[in-house]
Amino acid sequence: MNVANRAVRLWVGVLSWGIAAVLFGGMLASRPESSRTESQVSVTRYLLTPSRHLLASDGTGLVARNDPVFIHEPSGSWRQVGHVRDVVAGGAGSNVSILWYGDDLDPRSWEFLLHQQRGGFDEMLAAMFPAAKRERVRRVLTEAMADHGDQVIAALRPLVEQTFRESLPIIETEFRNSIGRHREEIDELSKRLHREVVAERLVPLAKREILPIVRRHAEPPMEEIGRELWDRASLWRFGWRAMYDKSPLPRRDMIREEWERFIEQEAIPVFEAHLDDLVVAVERTLADVAANPSVRTELASELERLASDPEANRVARTILRETFVENPQLRERWRQIWSDEAAREVLADVGERLEPAIRQIGDELFGTRERGIDPDFARVLRSQILGKDRRWLVARPLPDGSSGDAQRLPSIVLAPTTMGYPVVYLAVEAVGNSR
Repeated sequence: MNVANRAVRLWVGVLSWGIAAVLFGGMLASRPESSRTESQVSVTRYLLTPSRHLLASDGTGLVARNDPVFIHEPSGSWRQVGHVRDVVAGGAGSNVSILWYGDDLDPRSWEFLLHQQRGGFDEMLAAMFPAAKRERVRRVLTEAMADHGDQVIAALRPLVEQTFRESLPIIETEFRNSIGRHREEIDELSKRLHREVVAERLVPLAKREILPIVRRHAEPPMEEIGRELWDRASLWRFGWRAMYDKSPLPRRDMIREEWERFIEQEAIPVFEAHLDDLVVAVERTLADVAANPSVRTELASELERLASDPEANRVARTILRETFVENPQLRERWRQIWSDEAAREVLADVGERLEPAIRQIGDELFGTRERGIDPDFARVLRSQILGKDRRWLVARPLPDGSSGDAQRLPSIVLAPTTMGYPVVYLAVEAVGNSR
C-alpha cells in the first residue's frame, strides 16, 4: 500500500511540475519579447524551442562540457544558441557534441571560435577598463586635478620630499649590503658576460668595424703631431744624459729630467696646437661609428641579449627586491612619516578635496545603488571570484558563405582576438530595469 501511495505521489508531482512548466512557458511566450529580460527570453527559448545534437571537430583540445555557445545577432545583442553536451574524446582533433537550441539557424554553415580567460591580471584590467570607461575616468581625473591639483601638490610636496630625503640613506645602505651578499653571483655573472660579450663579440667588432674608422680619422693629425715631436726631440740631449745615468758619477735621473722638460716645453705645446684637429677627428669617428649599421645591429643585439639574460635578470630582481621591497627599515621609516599627526592632517585635507572625484570613479568602476552592479565589475566578479564564464564558443558564418556540407563537421578553433564574456547575468538585467 505504501509503495502504491509513493508511486501515485510521484506521478502526481511529475504531472504538476509539467503543467507548471507549460503554463510558465506559455505566459512568457505570450509576452512581447521586448518587455522580457534576457534571462526570461533564454528560459522561454529553452522551454519552447526544439533542440538537436550537433557534432563538431575540436581543433583546440580545450573545449569542456557545458561550455555555452553564442551568436552575435545583427541587432548587436548576443544570444545563447547552445552548449557543449559532451566531449567524445579528449585532446585536439576530438569530436564535441553540442546541444543546439532551435532550428532557425543551420549550424553546418557556421564555425566556432573558442574564447577563454585564464584569470590573469591583464584580463581583469581589460574587463574593468574598456576604452569608453577609461575615457570617462580620465575626464574625471583631469577635471579634479584642474580644480584641486595645485593645492594637492602643494600639500603633499613636503611629505614626498621628506620621504625621499630620509629614504635615500636607507636604500643606499641596503643596496650595498645586498651587493655584498650576492658578490659571488655578480662576479661569476661578470666573468661570463665578459667572456661571451666583450671577448667573443665586442672585441672582434672593434677590430673589424671600429678600428678602420679610428684609423681613417685619427691618422692624419697624429702623423702631423708625430713629425713635429720628432723635429723637436734632441737625440743628443737624451743620449748623453742616458750615458751619464749609466756612469758611476754621483748624480742620477738626468734622463727623467730631460723627459719631463720635453713633455712640458715641447710635447704639450704641440698637442695644444693641434687640439682642434683632434676634436674634429674624435667627432667624425664617433659619428661614423654611430652610423655604422653593423655596429648598431651588433650593439642592439647584445643589449637585447643582456636584458633578456635569465641569470642577470634574476640577480637584478633579487637585489632590487631586497633593497626596496624586503627592507624593514625603509617600510618602518615610511610608516612613521605618513602616520604622524601632520601627515594625517594633510591626507585628510587631500581626501576631502578629491572625495567627489573618487566617489565618481568608484561609481564608474563598481556601480551604484540606483543602477546596480556595473556589468564590467560583474564580469570580473564572476570570472575572478566565482571562477565562472572562463570559456565559451562563438558561432559565426563560414567566411566563404557556404550553406554547409552534410558530410563536413563544423570546426572549433581558437579565436584570433580577445573579448569579454558576451552576456552579463543579473547585472545587465538590473541596469536595464533601472533605466
